[in-house]
Amino acid sequence: MRTSDYSDYLVRMGGLIGVDSGNFTTQELTRLNGFFQKNVRKIWETTFWPDVCVLESRTPDASYVISYEQSGQTAIDVVMDVYAASPTTQSAPRRLGWILTPDGIQLTTATSTTAVWVWFRKRVPRYAGATLSLSAVYAVGDKVFFTTSAGAGNYYVCAAVTTAGQTPDTHAAKWTLQEVPYTIFEYAIQASFADWLRSDGQRTAAAQEQTMTAQSLFDDALDRVERQQRTIAPTIFLTHLNSRPAN
Repeated sequence: MRTSDYSDYLVRMGGLIGVDSGNFTTQELTRLNGFFQKNVRKIWETTFWPDVCVLESRTPDASYVISYEQSGQTAIDVVMDVYAASPTTQSAPRRLGWILTPDGIQLTTATSTTAVWVWFRKRVPRYAGATLSLSAVYAVGDKVFFTTSAGAGNYYVCAAVTTAGQTPDTHAAKWTLQEVPYTIFEYAIQASFADWLRSDGQRTAAAQEQTMTAQSLFDDALDRVERQQRTIAPTIFLTHLNSRPAN
């Protein structure tokens, strides 16, 4: 998957605003982060981008419920479909009946707790975290902001317990870079620039940037996946044939 990262965003925003990305004030960085979070979420949740959707095997509990969060698994946002077998190994995998509940995905046609395959959109990552401290010990799942020796400032998630001083530079295997799918990246930049202009009192310029540049990038991204790649998720109609229990 083609990706970008948060440091790219800061560099690009610096170019648009006319400020070296290394010279943003703390207040400006806070504003930029808020704009980025908002606009990534907006475009991320618009459709089923192939870059943010996955197919994973999940095991239901005794009540035939698949939790939205399972240990060691990707957290589920929007569910598209559930299959009895992997669509990557069968040309016509049987779809299972299911409904969403507060506890998770309730399988309505399951007769066992055999693992099934769930096609879903991942949750929007949160690009947040305090600056990494060289004296701190981090646990799995902790998020930090770290500037590498090359000068790139990015958010990382701890993938393995660290000891003091272990950074993404010195122990890369213990940290996971919070990447941004390239498909949605360009829109997030231009929409954030429109937000910057608006917050600076330049409302006319902000409106033009939003409607003429950001929205155009938004539409182009949708066109690529929905028309050019034809990856629109189909509407599913359950019948007595495609929702029958497995034999």
